[in-house]
Amino acid sequence: MKTRTAGFTLVELLVVISIISLLSSIVLSALNSARLKAREAYRAESAKSIKNALELYYDANGRYPYNLQGGPTAYLLSNLASDLSPYLSAIPTDPQGQIWNYAAQESGTNQDYMLRIYSEISRPGWGNQCRTSSAVADIAAYWAWGGMAACPY
Repeated sequence: MKTRTAGFTLVELLVVISIISLLSSIVLSALNSARLKAREAYRAESAKSIKNALELYYDANGRYPYNLQGGPTAYLLSNLASDLSPYLSAIPTDPQGQIWNYAAQESGTNQDYMLRIYSEISRPGWGNQCRTSSAVADIAAYWAWGGMAACPY
């Protein structure tokens, strides 16, 4: 007669390991989704704070920051730090290190700006980039950003 020693069989151990693996993969996929949403929420708040700083700059100076030698100018958003320092303590950066751009154009009595922001959510036409602009007018077509999807923020 065989005596059974205390312990688990190989089959029992494999079943437990497979259940733990399945549960951990479900938790990790939910965690990645939450991280994506958090990064997008940060981008939305950053875009709003930049837009507010640009509007405060406009109120104080009667124009948005732009190249005084005429024509539209494109900036890395980080290059606006000195212009926006009274209104924004630091220029927000993308959580994944992507580059955000700023463009300004003066036409007649109106001056407009546009931000180009990286997003992890792919949009039709331009993939992972979106644009947001001043309320006066949209200079997207001038900058060949016209086909770019508008940011949801």
